[in-house]
Amino acid sequence: MKRTFLALLIISIFLFGCVKQPAPETQPEEISAPEETEEPAYTPEPTPIGSGKGTLSLLVSDQENVVSDFDSLKVRFNMVKAYKPKSSEPVTSDIDVIADLTELQGSNALKILDAELVEGEYSKIKLYASSIKGIMLGNEVEVVIPGDALLVEKKFEIKNKERTTFVVDLKVIKTGKITTVTGLEKYNINTVPAKSGIVPIDVTYIKEMNAAEMMSKINEKENKKIDRHVFMTQEKGFTPPKMTVEPGTKIIWENKDTKKLGITMEGKFDEFVRSSGTYEYTFNKAGVYPYNMKFYVSNQGEITVTEPEAPKEEEVKPGNPRTVAITSTGFSPNELLITKGTQVTFVNKDTKYHNLIIGGETLTYHLAPNEQHAKIYDNYGVTTFYDAYNVKDYSGKVTVI
Repeated sequence: MKRTFLALLIISIFLFGCVKQPAPETQPEEISAPEETEEPAYTPEPTPIGSGKGTLSLLVSDQENVVSDFDSLKVRFNMVKAYKPKSSEPVTSDIDVIADLTELQGSNALKILDAELVEGEYSKIKLYASSIKGIMLGNEVEVVIPGDALLVEKKFEIKNKERTTFVVDLKVIKTGKITTVTGLEKYNINTVPAKSGIVPIDVTYIKEMNAAEMMSKINEKENKKIDRHVFMTQEKGFTPPKMTVEPGTKIIWENKDTKKLGITMEGKFDEFVRSSGTYEYTFNKAGVYPYNMKFYVSNQGEITVTEPEAPKEEEVKPGNPRTVAITSTGFSPNELLITKGTQVTFVNKDTKYHNLIIGGETLTYHLAPNEQHAKIYDNYGVTTFYDAYNVKDYSGKVTVI
């Protein structure tokens, strides 16, 4: 019995030592909840300075000076270059605009360019012409641009999504030199830097004219027959000594000498012309008509009257293809003057869609960014184009001549 009790005691002690004792109770460390913070408002990335674009509207005007002596002075402008400071690489725009400077005196100004330029400061503009034709008292006189271009060195700024209007003021001056062919004086066209530059938005003294209005005035002049003038002195004889005219042209001889001079044409007239006086005669029949100065027969002149041309259908050659860019601020350019058969391509340079509608067509052209539509203009007259989404800011016209 005692052995049995002892064995049970030993077994109990053994089992008690094998039971795992619970660990002392400890409080876990407190973990603080994350603080609530507000989400920052979304701010779009700013446009990098110098990467935006604005529109340059370039106009030409003319001082009221000797240009008023001309019957017409047509200049065909073909290129514009705008320079940034300290840069020899200009922004070049090809144009084809004809201006009659006699129509641009005083506050009158002709828009020759609407171009999109990168924002920033510019330091000068160069304006190029492909041809110049001056008519004075019915005679063609020599008019040139000294150097290769009309230059205006004046700083101006192009601002993002804004229009900047710049006027190039011109002047016509006498050179004092004589053209050997006609005996008439030569003229130069120069710029007037002091009167050229930015036109403030609120200025109202500028009377802006578009290319179509200018061509209308030029055509009106060219459809009229102009009287031709011949100047006469004892020393220089007749100036110009020879001229070719159409039937029905009136010739006016002006005595620029201090004494009376005579003029005679066999079978036509034999007249004296007092100092500062004139004599006129209209030639209606084709032929060659020589004449001379009475008592100074070595002073001779000649009028050639051409045969009237038979009416024929005018052959019109298409001009170079033109491009109209659809930008974030509108069409550039928004007015075109072209010849019949010229192709015009509308290119969407914006980042959004535009709904192009061309007057006279029933189709609508939905142009995605970088898409384009080309049209050949085969009919004379004015055709409008616009964006149906924004007619106010996106509208323009094409004039076919």
